[in-house]
Amino acid sequence: MKRKFKLASILVALLLALSFGNTALAAGGNGGGGGGGNGSGGGNGGGSDETLTIVSSTPADGETSASVSDPIKLEFSKNVVNAEVKDGNMAAVVLYKNGTPVAAEVTMTDDQVEPDLRNFITITPSSPLEPGTEYQVKIAGTLTAKSGAALGEEKTLRFKTAGTAPAAASEEKTTAEKPASNNTTLYILLGVAAVVIIAIVVVVFVKKKK
Repeated sequence: MKRKFKLASILVALLLALSFGNTALAAGGNGGGGGGGNGSGGGNGGGSDETLTIVSSTPADGETSASVSDPIKLEFSKNVVNAEVKDGNMAAVVLYKNGTPVAAEVTMTDDQVEPDLRNFITITPSSPLEPGTEYQVKIAGTLTAKSGAALGEEKTLRFKTAGTAPAAASEEKTTAEKPASNNTTLYILLGVAAVVIIAIVVVVFVKKKK
């Protein structure tokens, strides 16, 4: 009787072990499938079919009181700093003043280190901007996202810095006018001298006749 009881106990234990093993295998299979799906979607930076657009800029387009010392920041709808497109995109962004390029450094983060900043480009002028002056940021249509989507056409952002523009133009105008004024005075003096000389010659000539 005891031997039968022992055999029954062993069989029950084996059945329980097999049941537990199957449950663990099933759970392991579900976990592997779920993890694979989630991992592939995280680093895409947007679908390749989405167009590349400018989301925002600091200062904003049309701003009339922009800082003369803060960097200029551009935000795009997709990853524009990836190593595959970084060099070309750095050359595609230029700061202008009255149609003349302004010396500035274009910087981007490493999207592998700071993925949250992968859509941003920063422009830092080499020296403070002039107050009360209009500037333009031109972005070439060749600017491209990691996905291959391009901006397509050139975009221009315009802004004006706070403060009053330098008075250099007025000073140059005044300086330019001074020589003209001096020349006029010289011509008048020469004219008077010529009249006096003619008058003296006439008087001398008349006296000789007498």
